[in-house]
Amino acid sequence: MKNRMSITQFFLLLFIAQLLLVTNSFARWKKHVGLKFGIERYDCKGFGICLIFGSQEGELGEFSTLSLDDDQIVLEVPFSISKESPDAFNGDSFIMGESYIIPLELSSELGSKVGLTLAKGKHSLDRTNTGFRIKFNLNE
Repeated sequence: MKNRMSITQFFLLLFIAQLLLVTNSFARWKKHVGLKFGIERYDCKGFGICLIFGSQEGELGEFSTLSLDDDQIVLEVPFSISKESPDAFNGDSFIMGESYIIPLELSSELGSKVGLTLAKGKHSLDRTNTGFRIKFNLNE
């Protein structure tokens, strides 16, 4: 009977550990971030993304979501945040005046072993129910 209880406890512990690993791996691929629009060398004026910074769990405020989806970096921007740079969210593309390198810490939290870059140029911009979705190709 004692062995049976130990085996049951072992499998229960194994199940919980696996559940935590799966939950953690999904959390690693999607990250809530703060954004600042513009071009860094122009004091964050112009078109593009000037700054992306990580948010702390439980931090107050609304945040954008950064994720990796196959061969794309996806940035979901709520309407309230897009109002900070309304001209950037007109039309069907988001324009980056200069490339932006995502900090290595955030890139690694998304599951990348190298720093990810949002390339200069036009990128797909889709309107969603809650804001906008910008897609950046990893191959650029």
